[in-house]
Amino acid sequence: MTQSIYGKRLSVSNLTLVLSLLFVLISLFFFATTTHAQSTARDRVNIQNGNVVTDDGKPLRGGRFWITPGAITQMQAEPTQFREYFRSLSRDYHLNVVRICIYDQYQTLDPASVSSTVDTVVNWAEEDGIYAIVNWHTGFENYTTQINLTQADRFWAFYAPRYKDRTHVIYEGSNETVTNAASQEHMYNYIRNLAPNTHLIMWSVPNTSQYYGGDTTRPVIDLTTIQNTTGINYSNASIGYHTYSSTSEDTTAKSWRDAGYPIICTELLSDSGTRTPVNYVNMMPLIKSKETLGISWMNWMTFNYRIPVVDQGMNFTADFITNLGTYGITFWPENFKSLVVNGGFEKDALNSQTITGWTTSSATPNADYVDKYAHDGNNRLTHYYASAFNIYTFQTITGLSDGTYKLTVWVRRGGTFTRSMIVAKKFGGTDLSVTTPDNSSWTQVTIDNIVIANGYGKIEVGAYTDANAGAWIGIDQIDLIRTN
Repeated sequence: MTQSIYGKRLSVSNLTLVLSLLFVLISLFFFATTTHAQSTARDRVNIQNGNVVTDDGKPLRGGRFWITPGAITQMQAEPTQFREYFRSLSRDYHLNVVRICIYDQYQTLDPASVSSTVDTVVNWAEEDGIYAIVNWHTGFENYTTQINLTQADRFWAFYAPRYKDRTHVIYEGSNETVTNAASQEHMYNYIRNLAPNTHLIMWSVPNTSQYYGGDTTRPVIDLTTIQNTTGINYSNASIGYHTYSSTSEDTTAKSWRDAGYPIICTELLSDSGTRTPVNYVNMMPLIKSKETLGISWMNWMTFNYRIPVVDQGMNFTADFITNLGTYGITFWPENFKSLVVNGGFEKDALNSQTITGWTTSSATPNADYVDKYAHDGNNRLTHYYASAFNIYTFQTITGLSDGTYKLTVWVRRGGTFTRSMIVAKKFGGTDLSVTTPDNSSWTQVTIDNIVIANGYGKIEVGAYTDANAGAWIGIDQIDLIRTN
């Protein structure tokens, strides 16, 4: 039997060979596509100088994301809002880790019952290029909670193999339980057997010293306890601890680090009593201490903490990041919130020419509008007109403290231009500008070392275009951050 293809005759054996080769090519294509998709995830965390750090050597900085029945109900009711809020954590605030707290206070949870929500958050983290800590969130009953090893095995039997090959995932064994060396060793070995390469955070005590009147009911670990717990290999594991109110916890943790044990702070907050409004004056020393020591940290009050009626947590992260600069945190400008309003042009509908936060100055005012094909998100700003035009889209930012700032903008353009510039002006110094590159691919331009002094407190930033008919420029992600 023969088959005719394009006038040529193939034997059955040859046809089989062709089909086999085609199958191999298709398989290779899907393998390459899958490999590429997986490569967007963060590589595994490292240990440097006794600190847990990202794949590029930066501290982990972030907060927690509740997995409770109430939180799950809210996420299901508002999936778009929750996804956009989560995305903003890395895009707008440059946080790089989420601590997924799977709440099991009484150690009775069926781990599978919340797995679809945990999967969602783990996937969001990968898509956004940040890390995810999966935490069995036990405790606490007046600091007396013991680990139920049967429930620990049940929980980790489900989750440890589930994400063991996800390089951006970290496991945190428990939360604020009485520290028992035998139970920690048991959990470590149980999880490690199921997830050989995943970084494990063990212990996770609420405090490291008895600073409330020597309260001996609190779960305290000391260096002797750590050294006597020989069943944990700290080459890919760390000691988790929490700080509330006192920087003395960091001093104690540093002593463990100095003895060769990696450390990470998985909770911090200014006090353990009233948590809203947040006492930023007390919180700032806690963060400064960790930044000075290079210790990774997670703030307790960020992410999806919700209070009925008042959207407390969804607004908290923005307030938190903004207040860092106000109270003098200058160690990590990459975490500062951009001071530009609507710098990604996401607040307005496509083709809108009334753009939230922005003003237009032009003889051809119809030449700027919200457009699609963004660098990030859905929208961008476009300058374009069918005839020759010039236009200036700008924003005045006020209330700035004295310091040094940086303006960054993503641009792409096509056509013939007389001038095309990103500008920073009216800040009390010499006006600054940078010419946009003649490139149809997205390119970031920067105006650095913008010094605001003597209480001047404001700046004008914008995009100016003077172009021939039919020229266009796309503008996106306009960010102004304080760098010191």
